[in-house]
Amino acid sequence: MVGIQGISGIDFRSIMEASLSQMRYSRLEPLESKNSRLEAVNGSLSEIKSRLNDIRSKGDKFRAFYGGGISKNAASSDESVFSAIASNGATVGNINVAVSSVAKNGTLSFDKRFSGFEDTLAAVDDNLPAADRTVSLTIGDADGEQINIEITSSTTLSEFVDSFNEQSENAEAALVNVGFAGNPSYAMMITTKNSGKDKGSISLSLGSALGDLSSFNLSQAEDTELAIDGITGTISRSSSSINDILVGVTFEIQGTGTSKLSITNNVADTKKDIKELIKSYNDLVDYVKGEDSVTTDNNEVVFGSLKDTRVDDGILTNLRSALSSARGSTTTRIFADIGIKTNREGGLDIDEDALDEAIQNDPEGVSKLMESFTEALNNPSTGYIPLATRYSGTLDVAIRGNQTEIDRNNSRIVQVEKTILRREESLIAQYGRLEGILGSLQAQQSNIASLLSGL
Repeated sequence: MVGIQGISGIDFRSIMEASLSQMRYSRLEPLESKNSRLEAVNGSLSEIKSRLNDIRSKGDKFRAFYGGGISKNAASSDESVFSAIASNGATVGNINVAVSSVAKNGTLSFDKRFSGFEDTLAAVDDNLPAADRTVSLTIGDADGEQINIEITSSTTLSEFVDSFNEQSENAEAALVNVGFAGNPSYAMMITTKNSGKDKGSISLSLGSALGDLSSFNLSQAEDTELAIDGITGTISRSSSSINDILVGVTFEIQGTGTSKLSITNNVADTKKDIKELIKSYNDLVDYVKGEDSVTTDNNEVVFGSLKDTRVDDGILTNLRSALSSARGSTTTRIFADIGIKTNREGGLDIDEDALDEAIQNDPEGVSKLMESFTEALNNPSTGYIPLATRYSGTLDVAIRGNQTEIDRNNSRIVQVEKTILRREESLIAQYGRLEGILGSLQAQQSNIASLLSGL
């Protein structure tokens, strides 16, 4: 724009800027403003998606698939025999458990001691057949892992350990100093990585030339064996951590003996979980209300980011439908029966005393009510939340639709900016030519004035 204000004295620059500014305001500002609103909507819809997933996470624990709506406590009368953890699916009651053995890993140690890692393993004649000089081990049952290590007169302790560990995935060889730091005495030990007879047992076969290794200590793997009142026979498991005998109960076996398992309802944890779910529900309601409002700022009307969409309204309608249609027992039939009611703001208020009483007096009814509610919300196929948050769900479709419009507007903005640039270049050329014409006319006027003054 240099050179478009010359001897004419006319401010062509200001004239051109005013023209271009008006063009930008009338053609660019509406597109940019629309994109800003759409981006704000998408940000709020993404936030709603995050808050719905939080509700889903807190609600899943109440679904029948995860054991129901009442938390449980598990207690052992003798924790030196076992401790236990109970999930929501555990059945309330008492049961005696007698443990006769505890699962353990298999171990093998050779009695021969070594002063250093580079000591030779055994004195053997290298001319003997390989079979006579081979250490063969089986980890697990007859179909388990096979390890074969051929020994020579130069095979060192560390080479044997390395070879074993390279071949085995189910056991590990290690050197243990059973002496002193200044006077080491190393024993070689092999330990299985799995407990139980099937995967933790060890079988050893030594070639006839390996007499130096013929003295060893083998402690075989064991299964956990226990008996439970009401179940005939002995139950065996390969681990000391057992979660597949009683539904919803995980045992951690510590030792042998008999202990009583007691499963009770956990009122405090159940109440805490319900309150956390209701808080997440209320947080979503409050967020939507805030973003759906119309306020004023310095006498200027400000519309919330969700004011131009009805997606949020549909989501809240579905959540409230799940809440109002949930049913428990004849005693605990609806949420009002456990002290949870809708307030004027659309959120939920909790009467904690009523909730305590309902959990204590009708835990089954509370469980059914919470299961009914969360199943309507969280069922992967039909739940309102998965239908809203999944790929191509309600929120995804709305966000992608807005993004498509944003992209389309951006393309139009680029074209408008090119048009404005061409207009600017044209005006510069026009005003340049006009400046030249005006300059010429002013020169002619000056010459005429000079001539007239000489007459």
